[in-house]
Amino acid sequence: VCISVGDLLQREITKKSDYGKRIFESRKKYQYIEDEIVIDLVTKHIEEAERNKDNSNSGWILEGFPRTRL
Repeated sequence: VCISVGDLLQREITKKSDYGKRIFESRKKYQYIEDEIVIDLVTKHIEEAERNKDNSNSGWILEGFPRTRL
């Protein structure tokens, strides 16, 4: 399973969720998205992928993670 963090962030903006509003504001100001938001969204997506996987799918790849510079 390939998890695109950029796609997760855009999905939240489209849904106009609380996270989506915060992500939109950060992007508008050319700021990094808060680690808390990114980690929460990725964790939820991984948990969902793990619940829905069949035996032929094992593991996942994160694209665009982490979002902030160290």
